[in-house]
Amino acid sequence: MSDPSKQPDHDPRHIAITKSDWLRNAKTTLLLRDPVDALNDAEALVAFCRQRLDALSKK
Repeated sequence: MSDPSKQPDHDPRHIAITKSDWLRNAKTTLLLRDPVDALNDAEALVAFCRQRLDALSKK
């Protein structure tokens, strides 16, 4: 069995063509940013998405 960290989705340089345009563009932009800032923004986006999903699921 191969090491999952060696798979394309775990390589930050790999931009899968099967992903959405939005995600592909975000990954490309992320590579140009400070990694700490990019991670902080990504975590904030995840928190926002979770809150939105929770709010929508309560309707």
